[in-house]
Amino acid sequence: MHSLTFAFKLTGRARIQAAVSFVLALPSLCAARLRSVSLWRSADGEILLCSPRLLQPSTHEVRERLMYWALRQGTSPDTSAEVAAANLAGGRDVVVRHVPPSGLPAALASLFGAEQLEEPEPLALALDLTGPERDGLVLDAERRTLFLPGLSAPPVGDELLLVVTAPGTVPLRTSAVVGEKREPGEPDPGLPAGFVLELTGASPDVLSALGQVISAPSPTTRREPRHVLRIPAALTTAVSDDPVRVKRLAVPLKYADRLENMSTGGALVRTSLPLSNGQAVWLHLPAGMDAVRIPAAVVHTSAGAAGLRFHVDSRGARLVAEVLAEHLTRSRQVLVVDDDPLVRRVLGDTLEEHGYEVLTAGDGLTALRTLSECVLGTMAVVTDVHMPVMGGLELVHRIREAGGERDLAIVAVTATPTTAAVALRMAGVDEIVGKELGPTAIVEAVDRVAWRAPTW
Repeated sequence: MHSLTFAFKLTGRARIQAAVSFVLALPSLCAARLRSVSLWRSADGEILLCSPRLLQPSTHEVRERLMYWALRQGTSPDTSAEVAAANLAGGRDVVVRHVPPSGLPAALASLFGAEQLEEPEPLALALDLTGPERDGLVLDAERRTLFLPGLSAPPVGDELLLVVTAPGTVPLRTSAVVGEKREPGEPDPGLPAGFVLELTGASPDVLSALGQVISAPSPTTRREPRHVLRIPAALTTAVSDDPVRVKRLAVPLKYADRLENMSTGGALVRTSLPLSNGQAVWLHLPAGMDAVRIPAAVVHTSAGAAGLRFHVDSRGARLVAEVLAEHLTRSRQVLVVDDDPLVRRVLGDTLEEHGYEVLTAGDGLTALRTLSECVLGTMAVVTDVHMPVMGGLELVHRIREAGGERDLAIVAVTATPTTAAVALRMAGVDEIVGKELGPTAIVEAVDRVAWRAPTW
């Protein structure tokens, strides 16, 4: 038998539900090749490890399917997860070993508590057409096919649930079948690597929603389209004897730079680091539970920016594609709460300039109503402390205690950071920023807490 280990970081209800949905789907994903599953939940409740054991011979299709859906649910197997599993097994963690497929619901209930498990959503390919995830999609309305770029794909012939969210519409659901796949390097001008979904059963509403957002393909489309990301990053000069391979890091560097755009072949980074053409560098990006380090070479420089070309092997290319897909599907929505309309506008504009999507509220009570509608899609909250109706301290209490949302990143902004610090920290604030420091310092605090970058 063969086993893989998948690691999920349980940062909020959305990630818990993603992990639960993946575990419950394992019997169908493994197509009768699943022997058992071992599960670990860390003592602090923040990590879930899942290790399915497959009957031999396990087919390439099964592994391909597992890898694809693990990526879509926010994780992927690697040796660091196996090391973590060994460490967890020796601590005060909840461990359930060798669970047969029929026992998975009960095993999850023992790990999370039955009352904490919501009705899990089935695995679905969710396309949010309101953000950058739409980049690179190609719709052929006449043939009823949709092309999705990427180096990871489910097996040809798999039927899956497609959930489409378009501007101004509720999520639309339809079934789809995986058609042809295009591997990297295949001669197909205008299209990158990826796969085609056959939408033969799609309703007119689904096709209309796709057609209103997705542009027709151009003959001059890049094989590796650049995706606007604008996320924290760190560039360092590479040591000559460093191995030229992508590497996952348990402890990332401080993210002092910003990734502007990225493809599977390269990136543009805003940086103050003095660089020259041809110089070898490492690009550090947040990735899943930790960070990833990508070897690259500088191909052009300008004032405060550097264009990079990645130098990776085939395994590294797959990991780069996984990181890119993770960031394309991750929400970058921030809720700004302040009773001053000018502050909301200035801070909102600065956050948007740094790649965040912004919602606003004029007081804590309005913020709670907003969060009740979109908490699963919100990355961070930035709140003033002194406001009418409901202040920032009460808002944080409500989020952390009454709402049970322990992992949503929260930044408090106050004119008296020293005086308010103890109460805010006890309530569950992640960072406190003085108003006098201005919007740039507030955005830097959001970068640190939302991406869990270190503060040293």
